[in-house]
Amino acid sequence: MTRAPARAASPGPNLLDGCAMEERTVSIPAMHCGHCAATISRELLEIEGVESVKGDAEKKQVRIRWKPPATWDRIAEALAEIGFPPSVR
Repeated sequence: MTRAPARAASPGPNLLDGCAMEERTVSIPAMHCGHCAATISRELLEIEGVESVKGDAEKKQVRIRWKPPATWDRIAEALAEIGFPPSVR
């Protein structure tokens, strides 16, 4: 019987280049349409470390993935600055 060669362990799904990737889905009550979602995405992707932004205008939610140097505080601040503050639960 032939054995498959051993593979090196890969980083977990939340690791990228050794940095922990964070993800958060937030409610954005002021988001009403696809243009709102596009604006949020465009602005957040300008922040160094933000890797992806996916908005759902129907649900009024945005999923954001980031790694350092980005922080949740900086992302929330940017959302508020552009008129789309996240809902605090």
